Formats: sequence, structure tokens, C-alpha cells
Amino acid sequence: MLIRRMLGAVLLSSTVGLIPLTAHAQCRVGEHLEKRGEAQEIHGARLENKGEHLEKRGHRQVMRGARLEREGEALKAAGRPVAGAALEHKGERLERRGMKTERHGDRVEKRGQRTERRGENNERLGERLETR
Repeated sequence: MLIRRMLGAVLLSSTVGLIPLTAHAQCRVGEHLEKRGEAQEIHGARLENKGEHLEKRGHRQVMRGARLEREGEALKAAGRPVAGAALEHKGERLERRGMKTERHGDRVEKRGQRTERRGENNERLGERLETR
């Protein structure tokens, strides 16, 4: 089911073709779109916050990984090559995971912004349909 506006009338696209909507049905569709828009805005804001949180967490992981690498190099220089290499390897892995988490957070944040925008648009469309 898809809603289309053609020549001033609101039409419902179905398997049979385009069916004109009654004023009551149009109002109901408008209300539904408005509610969905509000829900999308809230969901988008939550996703955005989650993305920011993930980015921060990833950044902390990268910083901790770099610190572990430095400590591993220091251990190697101090005459503990095996322990130093293990710590250095652990730091590299943590750094890579942190960068991956940062990228994931960025993607989630962008998705949240898109969802929020879509919600605003749906809400506006719902209001327009209701007031016709």
C-alpha cells in the first residue's frame, strides 16, 4: 500500500490500481503517518546517542591499545622480549578493534540522523494529509 497525491486528490496505490481515499480515511492515514514520524524521530535520536557513545568507546580503546604497545616496547627494551611482544600484540589488537568500533559508531550515528530526518518528513506529511 502506497499513498500518492495526484491532481489534488490523495490516492491509495493497491493491487487493483489507484483508489481515491475518503476524507475520513485520508485523516486516519495522516494521523498514522504523524505518529510514525514521531516514533522515528525518537528512535533516530536514540541511535544518534548510541553512535556517539560507541565512537567515544572506540577512541578510548585505540588510546589504550597504543599505551599497551608502548609498554610492550619498553618491556622488550628492558630485556623481557616474550612478555613485551605479547603486550605489544595485545595493544595492536585492541587498537584495531577500537578503530572498528569508532567506524561502527559513526555509521550508527549517521543512520540515526537519517531516521530522525525521515521522521520529521513523515510527521509533516501526516499533518498535511490530516488538514486537507
